[in-house]
Amino acid sequence: MGVKAILRKTPVKKIYTAAKNCLIDLDSAAIGVCRKMKAHKSDVITVVFMCQYIPAWNKMKPVYEKLKADKRFKVILLCIPSDITEHVLHSKVNDVYQYFVSEHYTDAVDALEKQDGTLRWKSLRQFSPDYVFYGRPYNSYMPAVYTSRSVARYAKVCLIMYSTNITKFALDTTINRNFLAYTYIYFATSQELAEINTSRNKLAHRLGFSHTYDCGLIPMEEILLNKDQPHNSWDWSEKQIRVMWTPRWTTDPAIGGSNFFRYKEVLYDYASRHPEMDFLFRPHPMMWDNFIKTGEITEAERDAYISKCNALGNIRFDSNKEYISTLWSTTVLISDISGIMTEFYATGAPLIFCESDIKMSLFRQGETIMDSCYRVNSEAELIETLDQIGRNEDPLREKRETVVRSMINPDKLPSTVILEHLLADHKGKKK
Repeated sequence: MGVKAILRKTPVKKIYTAAKNCLIDLDSAAIGVCRKMKAHKSDVITVVFMCQYIPAWNKMKPVYEKLKADKRFKVILLCIPSDITEHVLHSKVNDVYQYFVSEHYTDAVDALEKQDGTLRWKSLRQFSPDYVFYGRPYNSYMPAVYTSRSVARYAKVCLIMYSTNITKFALDTTINRNFLAYTYIYFATSQELAEINTSRNKLAHRLGFSHTYDCGLIPMEEILLNKDQPHNSWDWSEKQIRVMWTPRWTTDPAIGGSNFFRYKEVLYDYASRHPEMDFLFRPHPMMWDNFIKTGEITEAERDAYISKCNALGNIRFDSNKEYISTLWSTTVLISDISGIMTEFYATGAPLIFCESDIKMSLFRQGETIMDSCYRVNSEAELIETLDQIGRNEDPLREKRETVVRSMINPDKLPSTVILEHLLADHKGKKK
């Protein structure tokens, strides 16, 4: 029997995981105690938003705008370059800072600064932050000085997830303990997710060093409030039927599975037969690089496919970092499992979900959304559903609209709930 087989039949992995989690619990508790001892109370609450992954900004933006408009808060946007892996910066250009400046954010701050001719990370401590908001729970994309563990020593770390978990797979990635154990407040999008995080970080919650609140579907708020946002990637199209395709970035079944290779020629052929429709292909930002890295496609094959599609005239590729108005201008979305599904769902337009070989375990929100999506698992089903939408037939529309109305309360928006939690926490009164 091989070593791997022996390990699978022994509790070694479980013992290691339990020991690792115990050490994380003790470490986060110690950091929580130190932070509490150093805590200061000021009249104005300083909140720093860690801006790095621009597609996640539309989830934090409603909270930022609400706090900025409130005199009790001071807000700062710390802009961190996107090209970081395993805490290492690979570019001397701060693309994120450039983006926020171009969008006229006057409170944007460059996280990079030069000292004696050397690039260094700006001290976050100098702002004396009370709360520091993150849009992704992935410490490896941050410089070491900006990880949740480092920041938790002197500020209360808050998380607004960049995506909505509608499935139960990959929770160890999205709600990972390396980040969440040092998070003071996790603003969850559902009660189920709130319960899972509370259960995974029991000690920190019991000691009062962590809190988790169900604030509703945060990703839907910006979608519903800003239909006419600039940066519409459909500006070139004058067709009545506009089809967007958002394939997943990986074919790995353990984290969702992509149907890109299954449908890339199907959709090209369909577009060539339907000049009365326009198509916008918006792959996940990581898709091309990942497929090239795994050897599933070469750079030459990628370039050839993009060129072929562009030459057709009614297909374009979209890499715009902003996409809200693009979603509202889309007739139908074709998607693998993705956070953008929930955001598009808010528009009420038809959504075609591409099944894969994975048997999905859905949260209640996911089940509700999927029940009013068109689910396809073959070339024939995809074509048939597109033909149906092309005939302006959408029997699931009323069901979707009813669900959307039930998912977000305009009188109690998630950003309002978050503001109230911050005020209550700062006053020492937990809601």
